[in-house]
Amino acid sequence: MEHREILKVYFKMNGMYYKFFNAIQMGKDGCVDLKITDYYGGVCVICGGNVDPDEGYLTDEEIQKTYFVRKQETSYHKDGSLLNKNKDFKKPIYTNPLGEGIRCTPTDSIDSLQPLFFLDIRRLNIYRPTNLPEEEKGIIVYVCENDSFFNENYHYVAIFYIYNKTITNIRHYMHDFYYSDNLIDINEHLSLGLLMLKGEKVEEKLYNSKYFGLIRPSLVNTIGYLDMNDTQAFIDILQRYGVLYQNRNEV
Repeated sequence: MEHREILKVYFKMNGMYYKFFNAIQMGKDGCVDLKITDYYGGVCVICGGNVDPDEGYLTDEEIQKTYFVRKQETSYHKDGSLLNKNKDFKKPIYTNPLGEGIRCTPTDSIDSLQPLFFLDIRRLNIYRPTNLPEEEKGIIVYVCENDSFFNENYHYVAIFYIYNKTITNIRHYMHDFYYSDNLIDINEHLSLGLLMLKGEKVEEKLYNSKYFGLIRPSLVNTIGYLDMNDTQAFIDILQRYGVLYQNRNEV
C-alpha cells in the first residue's frame, strides 16, 4: 500500500453489498502505519474486560467497563502503539485500549504474527446495503464473497491481524462457517489478514441487574483485544480453525 492509499472492504449477502471497514496506510516509504475505520456500522460497545457471549446479556461487571461509540477508528503505529480515536465529541478522545504505556510490536519488527483487535458481531443487520465504489488511484476495493457464509441470523467474530510474509503456512479459504484471507499486502514484508468465524446466534436473556432491576439488555456488537504479548495464544487460535497449518517451518 502506498502512502494514504485506502482499502475499502465490503461483504456480499443475498446479492447485496455491505460496507465492512476501511484500512488506510498512513506510513510513508513502505513504513507500516495503519488506520482502520468504519468497522461497526452503527453503535458499538467497547468492553474493558472479556465478554461471555454465552450469558446472553452484559453482566453488571461488564456494564461498568462499557461505553458506547458511533464514530471511532483504531490505529496501529510504527512504534507499536495501538490507539482508539473516539470522534463522537467536538474534540476527539484518544485512548490506549491495552492500558497506559502498553505497546505492541513495532511494525518493522513483526517477524511472525501480530493480532490487532476483534469484532464480536452479534447483529449483522446493523450494516446497511450500499453500492460498490469504483476503484481509482488511491482506492482499492475488496469484497468478502461467500453465499453460504454471510447470513443475518448468525453470530460472527472477525479477527484482524498483521503477519510477516515469511510465514508461508497460512491458509486462505472459504467455508460455510469460516472465512480466511489476505486482504492486502501492506508493504514488501507485511500483509493484513482477516479471519471470520460463524456461530449460532445467542438468544438475549432476562437478567436481574442490581443497578437496573429486571432487564433484557441487548447484545450489540463489541470490540475486544487479544493478548498482544502472547503470540503463541494467537497462533493456537489460527491453528484451531485451520488457518495456520503445521509444516516443516516453525512459526
